[in-house]
Amino acid sequence: MGIPSIIWTCLYILFGLWLLMRVIAIIVQYVIKRLTGVLLKIGRTGFGSFHDIHISVKDGLQVEIDKLWFSSCYLNEEVRQPVVICFGEVRVQANGHGPRDRVPPSPQQQNMTPPVQLALPKIATYLQYFGFKVQSLTVMLLKTMLEDCLIHCEGQELGLDISCSEDSLQFIIKTGGVNCRVLRSVSPTNDGVTLENKEPCLAEMSFSLYTDFSVFRSNVKRVKGSRVLINKPQVMLTEGLLSGKHYIKQETLLQNPPRTRQQQQQQPHPASVQGTESSASPSELSIFDILPQELGVDITEVDVKIVRETKQRSLSVGIKVFHVDMFNEVREDNSHEVTLTLLLEDFNTKSQQARFAELLKLEFKSMISMDEVKIKTLVQNAYFHYHHDEVQYWLLVVSQFSQRTDNQTVNTELPLTGNDSTHDSTLMKVLKERKLTMDTELLDISTSFSTASCPGLIIGVSKVMKHVTIKTSLHETGNGWLPWLQTHDISVEMELDTLYCTHSESQIHITDFNGKKHYWNHVLYMNILMIKINKLGEELRVQGMQDHLHVEWSTNTVNVITSLLMALAKAKISAPRRISNAALRPVSSMNMNIPVVNDNQMQPMALLLKFDITNTNLFVCNNFNVGLMLRIDSASIEYRQHLAQVTVEGTKLSYIKMEDKSLTLVRSCDIDHPAASLQEIRIKYKIKKKECMIQLGKELLFEWTTACHMCIIQAFEDLTEFNNKTRGEIVGDQTNIPVRKQSTEQNNTLSINVMVATEVKVKLCLSSLHSMTLTADNILMSLTPQEVVTEVTTLNIYCDEEKILCFEGLLFGTLPDVQLKYERKNFKTLTLKTNRAWNVSVDMLSIVFPYNFDFAACFEEFVNFQKWLKMVHRVKKKPFTVDSKLPPDLQIKVKTFKMELGDDPFEVKLGDNCELIKDEYLENEKRRHVLDQKVQNLKKGYRIIPAHKIEEVYASLAKSSSDIYIQRSRQLYQITPLRTKLFTWSMENVEIVALADTSIHGKDNVVTTMKDIDPDSPYPDEDLDYVTLWCRYVNFGVKSWTVQYRDYPQLVLDVKDMNLWGRLIGSEIEGAKRAKRSCVVEVDEPWGDSTVQRNLPALKFFHDFSCDVESFEMAHGACWEPVIAQFNLALDLINKPSVDPSKPLPWWDKARLLLHGRLTMTVTKMSWLYHASIDPYNTTEIMDWAWKDLVLDWTNMKFLLKGDLDVCVRTASKYDDRTLLHLPNLSFCAKIDWLCLGDPNDHYLVMPCAPDKVPDYSLEEHDSFRAFRSQNLNLSISLETSKNTKGMENDRYGESVQNYPTAEFYASTLRFLDKIKLCLASVTRPIRRGNLFNNIKPRKPQLGRHYKYAQLSINFHQFDICYWMSFSKQHGAKFSGNSFMLELKNELSLVATDDGLLHRPNADWSVIYLNCMLTGTKIRLCSSQVRHKDELDVSTSGKPVMTSFFLSVSKVSYQRSSTKKSEVIHGENSDTKTPIHNLQVYDLRGSWNKENRTVLIGLYDSYMKAQALKRNLSAEALKGFKVEGGINSYNSKSNIKGSNLSVDAQEIATPSPSSKIQTGHAHSMLMKLVAESDSKSVAFTEEPSSTNMDQLQGVAACQMDDVIQKKWHMCLENVLMF
Repeated sequence: MGIPSIIWTCLYILFGLWLLMRVIAIIVQYVIKRLTGVLLKIGRTGFGSFHDIHISVKDGLQVEIDKLWFSSCYLNEEVRQPVVICFGEVRVQANGHGPRDRVPPSPQQQNMTPPVQLALPKIATYLQYFGFKVQSLTVMLLKTMLEDCLIHCEGQELGLDISCSEDSLQFIIKTGGVNCRVLRSVSPTNDGVTLENKEPCLAEMSFSLYTDFSVFRSNVKRVKGSRVLINKPQVMLTEGLLSGKHYIKQETLLQNPPRTRQQQQQQPHPASVQGTESSASPSELSIFDILPQELGVDITEVDVKIVRETKQRSLSVGIKVFHVDMFNEVREDNSHEVTLTLLLEDFNTKSQQARFAELLKLEFKSMISMDEVKIKTLVQNAYFHYHHDEVQYWLLVVSQFSQRTDNQTVNTELPLTGNDSTHDSTLMKVLKERKLTMDTELLDISTSFSTASCPGLIIGVSKVMKHVTIKTSLHETGNGWLPWLQTHDISVEMELDTLYCTHSESQIHITDFNGKKHYWNHVLYMNILMIKINKLGEELRVQGMQDHLHVEWSTNTVNVITSLLMALAKAKISAPRRISNAALRPVSSMNMNIPVVNDNQMQPMALLLKFDITNTNLFVCNNFNVGLMLRIDSASIEYRQHLAQVTVEGTKLSYIKMEDKSLTLVRSCDIDHPAASLQEIRIKYKIKKKECMIQLGKELLFEWTTACHMCIIQAFEDLTEFNNKTRGEIVGDQTNIPVRKQSTEQNNTLSINVMVATEVKVKLCLSSLHSMTLTADNILMSLTPQEVVTEVTTLNIYCDEEKILCFEGLLFGTLPDVQLKYERKNFKTLTLKTNRAWNVSVDMLSIVFPYNFDFAACFEEFVNFQKWLKMVHRVKKKPFTVDSKLPPDLQIKVKTFKMELGDDPFEVKLGDNCELIKDEYLENEKRRHVLDQKVQNLKKGYRIIPAHKIEEVYASLAKSSSDIYIQRSRQLYQITPLRTKLFTWSMENVEIVALADTSIHGKDNVVTTMKDIDPDSPYPDEDLDYVTLWCRYVNFGVKSWTVQYRDYPQLVLDVKDMNLWGRLIGSEIEGAKRAKRSCVVEVDEPWGDSTVQRNLPALKFFHDFSCDVESFEMAHGACWEPVIAQFNLALDLINKPSVDPSKPLPWWDKARLLLHGRLTMTVTKMSWLYHASIDPYNTTEIMDWAWKDLVLDWTNMKFLLKGDLDVCVRTASKYDDRTLLHLPNLSFCAKIDWLCLGDPNDHYLVMPCAPDKVPDYSLEEHDSFRAFRSQNLNLSISLETSKNTKGMENDRYGESVQNYPTAEFYASTLRFLDKIKLCLASVTRPIRRGNLFNNIKPRKPQLGRHYKYAQLSINFHQFDICYWMSFSKQHGAKFSGNSFMLELKNELSLVATDDGLLHRPNADWSVIYLNCMLTGTKIRLCSSQVRHKDELDVSTSGKPVMTSFFLSVSKVSYQRSSTKKSEVIHGENSDTKTPIHNLQVYDLRGSWNKENRTVLIGLYDSYMKAQALKRNLSAEALKGFKVEGGINSYNSKSNIKGSNLSVDAQEIATPSPSSKIQTGHAHSMLMKLVAESDSKSVAFTEEPSSTNMDQLQGVAACQMDDVIQKKWHMCLENVLMF
């Protein structure tokens, strides 16, 4: 064959092939058009290829293929199949405006199985030799899926490979690169707005794909395996795509309209169709058989962006690796083992402004076998950031698209989900019959919350491990729990390491966090948390442990949380409200897989709980860089069998300063100076019985300061502000929401018992100098719905570490309402029969004020602290009205009450040492006397003893005496403790009942009662405001009440069986602006000191009391004046004097200012005792004023006493307890008239003034009490007796006592009365006064020098007076009369003394008038029938007495008129004829006989002997000195007769102030006393001699010019002498 033939043969073959290809093209065009109606055009054909292929579909879909050819693996190594159909460039174009005449398929056609699916395995057998490959694919969809948009997709190197094995078919799809874009049309929109200025690209996506998909040949619907690989998918979405609603194709939704419920019911379920093909039911085996053997999805380098059209803001999501694997392995026993793996690496979501989420690794592995399900999850380095503004912005952008989609696809019909329950039950069956094990591990997980204006918080955890095991239980429970829990046991174990929450601005790295340090502005830190939960049968056990917990509550944290919550609340309010599909669907219980359990069958499981917490630190901080730290070493919580126990150990609260970046944490035992300390507390709670027991067995300490309190207040203010802001923003207006009222019946059944078996110490640091401490031992408290009872063994209150108050056996609590019903019944005016009541019972209450302790300053700080608490807590005074809550009744019982004031220990030791020296001196004299006798005896025996030996013996005695004294001084207080009492107030069996009632409740009722009690005081017309105002009915009873100075044997006050009842009002007027003083309360930095306002007006008491007393005894004496002075000094340290710059009020004006009302007392026996000795330990010289059956009525400016008065003398002699004066049925009335510049009763106008607010118009010395202060007082006393109808009575000795006034005097008792007069006239010596003692206050005025006029009125209806020279009653006289009347009025003037020394003015009493009248008076002289020379002989005592008539008058009248001082001095030159003294005597009868003469001479002789003895025992220098002398004493001090020394006043020059004491009268008297001490004393005798003639009284009286009154008028009528 030649070459041409070969060429032609080839040409023929090529032509045949071309012709064949042309015929095939024609046939294909015809067949496709015939079968599908699609127009196919092939432009030209080639050898094994087709060119310019055009496919046209009726719906506007057009496909253009530039080239189609065939290839083979034999020709091309790049392909795998023998025959590969290759496409060159394929273009697909669809237009949304094409014809829409295609009818959607009916549901029956959709459910029919195509015949092609049945022949697919056979076709695939041939198709495995074929392959498909597309070099380039372009798809353009115009106005199809999106309105006015073009969807442009490009794909490169697309391929499809099909392979066939023995049991499966494999399909491999590959794409070299796919790029899709959504372009906006430039045509005008429906609104007429063009889009020319906007970006044309709405979305863009690119990726490469590899898919390996295999199915079983026997059942092509069952997937054998699948694997999808997507490489570098990149998606870009614009805001225009998400927000443009006109881009969404509306007609796509109409192609698949929602089916009705009837259509859903008529449609067969796919499971039923599958059931026709296979007899297998939907069981567990079918599920594992349906699952593919292998399934995998791999996506790498994912990048998704959402950008705005301006490209200024964008949101990107990136994933480096996303991997999913699922393997279904069939074992030899035909069981399945399914393994699922999910891996996610390098996930991040961020925008240009914030990072939203980052995840380094997420790994999820699960394995399901025949008997076990294992799940393991690992999350590593996850970070989630909620930036509120960014998140809300992007949520709004995304929600615009989803909201419109939801609104357009709302389906109100609920689809049938009958098969969902089948799948759920199958899944539950799989889990029910297998053991489930879940392991979860979280590493470095953190979350942050922030806004544009707030940095926010970061919450993170370093490591979390959780292990959960669920297995079938061996014993099913029947307690009504969920069925799944009935048949399974659960075990959960979780371990957490390093949980923290900090501010975003913190620079501290997580690795620096540890349990030994706390960094400021770190909200939360937890080192370790372990929890184990085991559910076994009906028992549930929970165990846990937590270590190193730090929680910080600060102002900065509160502001951050508030800002975040408010931002969330605003976003919630401003978010658009959408109606979701689920909201429109009805909820049916048939479609929900929730088991219904009967409440009656529900029984709680047996819970066993134990949780331990160690090393807990709680911080409360603020912006002032200070705070509080609460340290708890350990805490344990246990619950078992309805018993809960909580134990807390090592708790301390301390005040800290945030000076450094961190704080080193230590155990509670290493914390110094804590604000509070609690070593151990145990709490037990019985749930069924609702009983709570709290036990404190170790130290409980509080040391509170103002700085600690301010920290807590700041924390509460932050919490309140946080609550107000969050409630105002989040809750909003919820006025229409009904508030559920919680039932308090269950809460009322709770009972709480508190037992404190240790010392409780509460210390209030009032300032840097003062503090107050309360300590208590053994506290028992019971709180039940019926009662509240608290018992304290010992309660002590210390002020500045000095023990002041001590309560022993304290018990207080509530009382039943009927407990005080009898007490309320006794007060007839009460309106309420019962009231709630409280009881306070104390075995012993002692109050001790140590010597020189300034209690007033400490108490002042305490009151300031109370005021400060009210100020910082903004406590406002509530109006006191009738509608105010009625306070409870109060019952106080004290078995023993004692109050002591400490004495100066130096003076006590000095006195004890003085007594020791006296005793030691006597003992030394005894030892010396014994030694003298021994020395004399030795001299007699040895005749001669060396002198030095005797000196040595006496020196040894002196040394031995000194050593004995020193030893006794050291052992002085070993047996007997040092006396510390200056003043002691003791009471036994005290009971106080205070009753409240609505009739005396409220300001109006109290003011009305106040006016009724004190009607004399004018109440102001304008309404007064009160700081304190209360009124109570009071009942006070005491068994014994005593008051004692030091250890003196005589009690100052001794009261027995006292009972007092009545009304009591306490009121304190609200002061004016100038009556407010400012006090500073020390508060540590950074707050600084605070100033509180204190009210200056005093608390006043209005009383209306009645009192019954069995025995009342009070005593006084001049010997107690030093103690009283020291007592007054001690009172100034207890009760702080007023800061008012005015002169202090005397005690009588204070009483008028503070006490108002009435006091009525009935006393069976009252005694007034007066000491007549300078020795306070002497009890043998006392004058006793004894009242019997006394009725005392004390009202305003009036004292009225009615009873029997006996005046007795108590001496250690025969005259002991002799009645001097007996006044039966006496009415004693004392009226006081206070002389003031204003109304003495108007105490409401008294308004004190603060020192810094003294008005400028006060020209003179400021006096706030000027109008109220008394200048003087007028005293009017009246004594009146009346006949007693009882007749004669017997005294204490059984002797008969007359029922009229009687008096019995002895010469010694007269001398005793003279001693009483000297004691009364004595001047109190200054005690601890002067610069040395820092006491330069002026001397307090005395009431005895405050009188202006004193008036006395006496009216005795009968009297009888007896006078005896001695107890032997040898000589005496008896006076008796029918009546005695006396009217006397005196005036007191204070006369200044000018003698060169500082003296107080002398008191000068002058008589205004005096009227006296006696009627029926008889005088009888009495003598004993047995005469003795010695008057002191008591042998005649009790013998018959012989009486003799001496004198009688029917009437004696005496009047004295007023005299002036000038008239007294110059009486001789006065020419007035008016007599000053008038005396009238009527019917005078006298008798003179031998017997009368003997008695009178005896009386005179005894008197002269007494006067001689008195002169002999007195000092010569003092004879001319007269205390409070008369007028002649002024000029008699310069020259004293009988003195051996004289001083010429003319020779004394004017001395200097420093030498006045050496040249004045005091020096002269001192020199006389010194001279008399050296001279020999000379006794006086009555025998006349040359030495005593000058001393005779008669001679001296005749020579003295001492006549001072010459104006007498005497009238004697009918005088007769016998």
